[in-house]
Amino acid sequence: MLVSKSIRRKTMLHADELAYCIAKKYPTLKRHKDYWVAHAVDETTRVQVDSAWIVQWNPTDPPQPTAKELAELWAQYGDEAIEWHLSNHLRGMRDFELSRVDPLVAIAEDNEDRERVKALRTYRQALRNVPQQPGFPFSVAWPAPPEESS
Repeated sequence: MLVSKSIRRKTMLHADELAYCIAKKYPTLKRHKDYWVAHAVDETTRVQVDSAWIVQWNPTDPPQPTAKELAELWAQYGDEAIEWHLSNHLRGMRDFELSRVDPLVAIAEDNEDRERVKALRTYRQALRNVPQQPGFPFSVAWPAPPEESS
């Protein structure tokens, strides 16, 4: 999976990216306690349809950032925020795949299928190594799962 670095020029800010930028500027504030952020999604497809915004801001000091201040935060931390968000998303995909492989290893062990166990463990390790790939998270080569045994 290749993700172009031009993604950094996207126009819709994800809620997690906005929270990342806020956390960089205001490290003592806690998301879901001091402030809440959100972004709109299509009711049918659940695809994001608008840029993120601050839903609620509780502290009076510091005051809620203005739109201009948020734009400045995005200019300063946007690239980091996108990389952080994409990294987390890809690690989640990897973790989901690992959760599917672990029971297969146990089944192969129960069946004393040493070849299958070895292939699955090799695949599992390759999945764990995905974040260490050069270019991660903008360039990812997903390992191919081993063939199903008969």
